[in-house]
Amino acid sequence: MSATIRQIFLSAVTREFQRTREMLCSDLVGPDFPWKVAEQSYFAVSGMTLLEKLDRYVKESCAVVHLIGKMAGAKAKPMEVETFLAARPGFLQKHPQMRVTLGDCKQLSYTQWEAYMALDHGITPFVFVAEEGFDERPPGFVVDAADGESQESHLERLRDAGIDRGYFTTSERLCSQSLRALSRMLQHSGTASDRVSAEDLETFARMLDVEDSAPADTIRSVLVPLHAEIALPAHLLVKQIIAAEFILKEPGRTPLERVCVDFSIGTAQTTAEVELVPRGQSARLIPSSPLIIEHEGSPPMQLMVTCERSCMREKFLWKGVANVITAEELVGRTGLISRTAPKPRRVRLELVEEELRHRRGLLDIDLQPVPAAGARFKMGSPTSERGRQMDETQHAVRFARSWWMARHPVSQAQFKEVMGSNPSKFNAQSDLLPVECVTWQEAVDFCERLTQMEEQQDRLPLGFQYRLPTEAEWEFSCRAGDESTNTTVSGTESEAKPLGTFPLDGNRGANRLGLCDMTGNVFQWCLDHYGPYLSDLQVDPCHTAADSPRVMRGGSWHDPMVLRRPAARMRCAPETRSSRIGFRVILARI
Repeated sequence: MSATIRQIFLSAVTREFQRTREMLCSDLVGPDFPWKVAEQSYFAVSGMTLLEKLDRYVKESCAVVHLIGKMAGAKAKPMEVETFLAARPGFLQKHPQMRVTLGDCKQLSYTQWEAYMALDHGITPFVFVAEEGFDERPPGFVVDAADGESQESHLERLRDAGIDRGYFTTSERLCSQSLRALSRMLQHSGTASDRVSAEDLETFARMLDVEDSAPADTIRSVLVPLHAEIALPAHLLVKQIIAAEFILKEPGRTPLERVCVDFSIGTAQTTAEVELVPRGQSARLIPSSPLIIEHEGSPPMQLMVTCERSCMREKFLWKGVANVITAEELVGRTGLISRTAPKPRRVRLELVEEELRHRRGLLDIDLQPVPAAGARFKMGSPTSERGRQMDETQHAVRFARSWWMARHPVSQAQFKEVMGSNPSKFNAQSDLLPVECVTWQEAVDFCERLTQMEEQQDRLPLGFQYRLPTEAEWEFSCRAGDESTNTTVSGTESEAKPLGTFPLDGNRGANRLGLCDMTGNVFQWCLDHYGPYLSDLQVDPCHTAADSPRVMRGGSWHDPMVLRRPAARMRCAPETRSSRIGFRVILARI
């Protein structure tokens, strides 16, 4: 196994283990852990069946963490199973008895398939079983007798194959067991960097064990993109002067140019900052002044971390109800007695503010920031809008995060550089024309390859990927804060119809976000499958439906003004090629 581990696949039924899975995803991602975590909710929309996608993700993983509870999950579609097995006649040939037992495999759920796919690819899954005392299932959870029998049979097959398993009654216990299992895996890799990571995993597992045995109101700590270790005295006296020290670890590929920590305990405040934290390194921050605590006890503390990078500024806030640990509390929580060396605490840092800055991606792609975090807008069109269609029901949409959007649609030159071909009809005039005659799947593949190219050149911000915009992201970006009916629409009904696409030279105007050619040049594929709008508030919506058309937005050089409205929707089969259809990319968080 190489020192750089690419991916861990987390296999679990969402309805039963939602909280557990979220916690496990958080705990498995840390600044010193050499992997990323993948699970079904992360899947990009593509033309493959779900079984095919599962198999690809499992194959690309170095480990599979497989949770078994009372719910088996949705069964794989019979046609998918037949197609998959027809393409893989040697499936589970290393486990012939198991293959015979499985028969036609049509009784298996998608989650059960993940364990057998791991075995087929030579990956021994880490299996963990929820015991009877596990009580973190969602409210209203009902055990189905057929599901219970299916899970018992599934567990029996894995047992017969000699697969070890662990048992858990709490999410914290599961996390510590998973970290220890992965630590053992890294210890046997033979590389120095993996052995260091294994030690970090074991340390974190011990911390989780301590927290699992602590009172219910104890702060639960996780590692998120950035974490802080805070050294505080083990006891407090009246009017004591203390010096808080911070250790920040930055895992990202984009170097931190400046870090500022604002720390307060009660009414006392102090600040610490450091310039330039190299990639993957730690920084020790000493506050400019000590904190003076003027009363005995455990006053509340708050931590604000501001991170400045060349492409963005982020603010993280520790908002948990957290207190300074007194000597008595330290003994009660950890069993350790310390009067001089306080125990560092890892804390949850929640992103509360972000500012994306203009950046230029690979192939000279001009990326404009779209400040959407926390924003709401009315998507769709009012009933009074001219040219309105019945599928444009107006509804409220809110976004959790911002993104970058390419200033222009993808050009023929850029598409050829990434994909090695140019399918465009108007390919004899200029490489600056938008690429067209592109299928939806080819647009998706372009985004995936562009992401890989930037990753290989170490240019991609941590946690971001290129993809197609969702319908909501496209319309919000097109309107650029203007909810009138004629936002960014180019041209008039009376102008002469052009004979083809327009060059991407910026001469067709830019909206308030600096985005050009949003309408009237080429239709632009969106990530969504086509479906009806819901009338209530939607957060980061992206519609998916099996075997449905895909959505296009923006209208083309050939289309009337009514199709260039920001709210206008068009649907088309994903395999369609047309000189009216192109696409643009966004750079967004995974």
